[in-house]
Amino acid sequence: TGGSRVDDPGTANTGVGARTYDDRGAYEYQPGGSPTPTPTPTPSSPTPTPTSPSPSPTATGAENPLTLYFTDTTTPALSGARKMVPVEPAAETSHQNVFGTATGWGSVWPGGNGTAWSAAGSEPAVNTHGFLYDATELAGVTLLAGSYAPSLKVKVASNGVSASFTTRVWLRHSDGTFALLAKYDSGTVTLTTTPRTIAAWSEVQAQTDTTTATGDRLFLDLAADIVTNTAGSATNAFTMSLNGGAAESLVTPGYTTPAGAGS
Repeated sequence: TGGSRVDDPGTANTGVGARTYDDRGAYEYQPGGSPTPTPTPTPSSPTPTPTSPSPSPTATGAENPLTLYFTDTTTPALSGARKMVPVEPAAETSHQNVFGTATGWGSVWPGGNGTAWSAAGSEPAVNTHGFLYDATELAGVTLLAGSYAPSLKVKVASNGVSASFTTRVWLRHSDGTFALLAKYDSGTVTLTTTPRTIAAWSEVQAQTDTTTATGDRLFLDLAADIVTNTAGSATNAFTMSLNGGAAESLVTPGYTTPAGAGS
């Protein structure tokens, strides 16, 4: 390296001859020099253990929603009522509710009504001549909060009539009393001698979670407020269709059965 040889007192002499401290290697050692650092190996990064992705949360929707069809079949569980059933009927029928030249409120009976229209100034009380789901399926369950979707098909005997229909869904208890679950208003619609399907409703009251008891049944009734009536016919009437399928039905929000209960 160009430097003279020196004796490093910290290193034992291993040479021979007159100077036993001479370094016989290709390069002589120089005291005070920086030793060549020994490279430290860089540890390799551990391979991360793959983790399973967290499952996406499953959206919770309505459970057991029912589509119930309005039939022309009577039920022994409630005199004057027609059945709602979960199986679509095959042959459409119809019945008339006579209102003549009247205006105002009255009850609409699915099975028909030939008595004088009540022409009341306000919505009538529950009308037991409605539709009853008389199966035991909805007893001892929780009816889920949400909206019903009713659909009606109706026409009039003579043109010149507009009316607003109200659909009310009730829980009929085993003692014969009724508790209102939900309520819908059609707004004023023009009726003609051609059947009109009413499927767009404003929600007046939505259903909240409701626990049912043994003997409880789902019930629906109808009322109408005749707004205009220029036909001048004493026999004018609503003709309501039944047994016709989806146009005459009620879709429910659904229900849950308590854990451990049977279906």
